[in-house]
Amino acid sequence: MSFHSKMIKLRKIKGLTQESFAAEIGVSRQSVYKWESGQSYPDVEKLLKIARTFGVTVDDMLNDEMDVDRQGVMRPVEEVKAEEERIAREKEERRRRRAENKAKREAAAAAAKEDAPAEAPGEDTPVLEEVPVAEEAPKAEAPKEEKRGGFFGLFRRKK
Repeated sequence: MSFHSKMIKLRKIKGLTQESFAAEIGVSRQSVYKWESGQSYPDVEKLLKIARTFGVTVDDMLNDEMDVDRQGVMRPVEEVKAEEERIAREKEERRRRRAENKAKREAAAAAAKEDAPAEAPGEDTPVLEEVPVAEEAPKAEAPKEEKRGGFFGLFRRKK
């Protein structure tokens, strides 16, 4: 793994922005950008500060046979790749198991739906009997008052 890739990975693992990392090292953000993009390398003094900040050796930072694992520890590239592959396999296995379990649940729900007795209308369904409603006696109508006038009956004519 290249120097600039290690710097990016270590900086992100430590939770630093380019700006905060630059302030910690004592350089500009543009310098950090150039180092991380592979446009330039830091001088020896800055390289020592970088290694101390990340808790690694200068040799590990410059050695392309070393890589950074998920915890920010420098290890041989083969070990890190094997670990990443193992994690990817485990993730895929979990995804496959979830899909299988979902399919089993759906199949069980479909089987339960098919096994349930179908209810035909009229079979084993209680029939509600019609209850006759008593008719109400007609009410005597009160004589209607003739309404005349406007605004809320204030100006009604009296008989």
